[in-house]
Amino acid sequence: MDKEFLLDYEEGELEERRNFLKSLDEDFEFETDRFPSDNRFPRLAKPVAEVSPRRTGGTESDIWAQVPFCGSLLVPLPPIDMPIFEKALFKVSEIPDIVDFVKERGRLQFALCALPSKYEGLDYLDPILKELKPPLITGLRMHDFVNAQEFSVANEAYSQLAKGRFREAQERAFSRTSLPQSTKRDFLEEHHSWFIFLKAIQHPFINDIENLMIDDPVQALKLLIVAGISIAEPLLDTRSDLRNLSLEDLRREDRYIPARYQHKARLPCEIGRFLFEKRTLAPVNLESCCDMLDNFHFGDLRKIMKALNDGIMSNEYDVVSKNTKELSDILDNIWEEPSIRRCITGIRIGMPIMMAAMGAITGYMTGGAPGAFGGGFLGSLGFQVSDKMVGMLFDGQTTGLSERMAKLRRKSYQTNVYDFKKKYASRLLPPPPKEKS
Repeated sequence: MDKEFLLDYEEGELEERRNFLKSLDEDFEFETDRFPSDNRFPRLAKPVAEVSPRRTGGTESDIWAQVPFCGSLLVPLPPIDMPIFEKALFKVSEIPDIVDFVKERGRLQFALCALPSKYEGLDYLDPILKELKPPLITGLRMHDFVNAQEFSVANEAYSQLAKGRFREAQERAFSRTSLPQSTKRDFLEEHHSWFIFLKAIQHPFINDIENLMIDDPVQALKLLIVAGISIAEPLLDTRSDLRNLSLEDLRREDRYIPARYQHKARLPCEIGRFLFEKRTLAPVNLESCCDMLDNFHFGDLRKIMKALNDGIMSNEYDVVSKNTKELSDILDNIWEEPSIRRCITGIRIGMPIMMAAMGAITGYMTGGAPGAFGGGFLGSLGFQVSDKMVGMLFDGQTTGLSERMAKLRRKSYQTNVYDFKKKYASRLLPPPPKEKS
């Protein structure tokens, strides 16, 4: 990749960063303003979600399974060698098609998580950097958001605590990876930044980290990483509207983070894969993702995602203790739950019987023939109804009414799952045949 191009690119990103830092003291609103700005992304759609897993280490199917269920999915792009990139993100041969997908649909977006000069020599990324020119998202440090005095106090504390055993724990953790040295330095800076921010805002969780940095450095490092990702970064995320979490993310939070600081469980990776399986037997990739986007309305996909998530939570399943197979079985049970169908059938049978009984009773009271609709309840109201009309009334018209009544008796997530399956019945795979017992 041309070095001059990367240096010009970098200067532009740093200039944007300087302007942003200046705006923090003037008119930047965290609730509404976004950095990098929307116009840095082609055809950006809301809500914007940051991909999970946030770091490398997921699979391509994990990424595509999340795309249909948010407006745009933001994928941080690390400066890593091609074999690691292909293992964690996409096959390099797919990059031209992915670039076209970003340009045409905007449902996937990239951002740099290192200065552009760090990508020198990674020529396989040329199409993304040159055609999309993704913005830098990690040019900001946590301590950019604290004043000089807060920074000084927190920085001094970290300098003292990070010596010796804690630094050794960091080095041992990095020795088990194949990340380049420059990326390891970026991670060290990130650990430093997280600590300073948590210390500066006097977050109560920082006390545990400080004590462990002396007593148990390995545990302290794990705690600092989880706290940085789960507590510090969401507080100052100036770009994403949603932070996607995987089941593994939730397990880490459950293990290390007190309950009051944990995220409300959202499982877009696992639920996304589950919904893809209801549509196609093909692998979850760019092609099947486009198929999902073309055949299902975005609002309906968002609603069914929430319905399945609510179904898991409202049944009080202990999500973090489940493995992937157990979670899939739970989702299947929610998906196939027959309660609304049974309820509709019961109401449709019961309504004619109820009406007939009311007609019979009124018939006796008014001297008409028992059970005669013409002279019974409806007749008393001035209606003369033939047998044919009665059949039409109860065989057709009650379907919608009984369905609405059945929905009133069910939980909202059950209603939304039922509605989605009914609306898209022709676009979903038929359920597998039941095994004979």
